[in-house]
Amino acid sequence: MEKVYVDKGLRTYFTNIYQYIATNLALAGAVAFAVASSSTMFNLIVATPLRYVVFLAPLFIVIYMGSKVESISAGKMQMLYWIYGASIGASLSSIFIVYSMDSIVRCFFMAAGVFMVAALYGRTTSKDLSSMRSTLMIALFGIIGVSLVNMFLHSSSLQYLLSIVIVVVFSGYIAYDMQQLLSIYFTRQSDEMIEKISITGALHLFIAIVNIFIALLQLFGRRRS
Repeated sequence: MEKVYVDKGLRTYFTNIYQYIATNLALAGAVAFAVASSSTMFNLIVATPLRYVVFLAPLFIVIYMGSKVESISAGKMQMLYWIYGASIGASLSSIFIVYSMDSIVRCFFMAAGVFMVAALYGRTTSKDLSSMRSTLMIALFGIIGVSLVNMFLHSSSLQYLLSIVIVVVFSGYIAYDMQQLLSIYFTRQSDEMIEKISITGALHLFIAIVNIFIALLQLFGRRRS
């Protein structure tokens, strides 16, 4: 009987995480499309100081949520999560101007496929993935460093290789995060803490999906003529 209860609770736990991810992806996509469809909104974000708010807000939200997970309420954390998704959507609005719609849709479903494979591996593997954390962190800093360098080099070959690395590294993050979320569930946290963990877990996975999507778009996206 206990096993049935745990399995049902675990299913609800991950369903909640997946719903958070799907809803925020829909929100980000809707905001991105709305901004791209309005020249006034697009110019406001691209050509005014508001762009700094839009581009930096997600970073500050991630830092704040990570440092305050113990103290802020689940409701406040949920609100910050939605604001994060909307900010990401606004900052990615240019993809609808640069890339064709069929490329965007195709790369999104490719990213969804990568997520499903990595997430399934993370949930089902018997291998302990905790040792991946330091390697993934080093790789992430390497990605950031190379991206900054390539802002000046403008090397298409380097960007191509970087995009491949991003897909691999963030796939690793998805598998790692899924296993961590599974482990945390069995530590018997309070309902409030489980909800907050669901939100932060969804945030981490959302970030990974978005980065994989952007990388795939750079690899396979067809630019508008």
